[in-house]
Amino acid sequence: MAEGYVQVDGRLVWPGTGPGPGWHGHGWLPRWLWVVVGDRLVRRRVWRHRYIEVATGRTLIARCPDERPRLAFSVVVVVLKLWAWLSAEAGLLRAEEVHEDLLLAPSARTAQRWLARARRGAAWSEQAVRDTILEKGSEPWPAEKLFPGGLPPPEGLRRRRFGQPEEVARLYRALLWLIGGAVRLQSSIPCLLARARGRWIDPTNQALI
Repeated sequence: MAEGYVQVDGRLVWPGTGPGPGWHGHGWLPRWLWVVVGDRLVRRRVWRHRYIEVATGRTLIARCPDERPRLAFSVVVVVLKLWAWLSAEAGLLRAEEVHEDLLLAPSARTAQRWLARARRGAAWSEQAVRDTILEKGSEPWPAEKLFPGGLPPPEGLRRRRFGQPEEVARLYRALLWLIGGAVRLQSSIPCLLARARGRWIDPTNQALI
């Protein structure tokens, strides 16, 4: 799980922050989420803080960085599943998963749906994640320091056929920036993505990661 979660009376809580002046805490809302804990895929109940705007009565949920709307799996599962597929020499059904549990769930059909959705927002994902990684910290990180060998797609990806090859290549680079940046900067994937979403607005509203 990402940094920022706390345990309250045995519950896993994401407190979040209010959207600004005029908003006050208005209870908690839970949701179930499949997450990676250690090397296992487990289903956890996560509680999110709900806020209400006093003047209008509008409510807002402080969503945790691991979740995406209408997705039962955490964003880490999505990233690992797509990375195993796109970085492999073989196709989806022969990809080597990071964790054995990901061989069983989510299904290959689900991963195909994720790819179809993620590639539509690949241009934003690549730019936002790249800028987030390079600007993280007190000094910009040069790309050559993070990835001395450059960022070309692997030959296996070049040989395979996808409906939108350029979009898929951009998604591959976004995933490489994200995973490589998390390792080099000793950060977490959800927190890097939350930072990217907070600073760069996705005009298409279609980016899965």
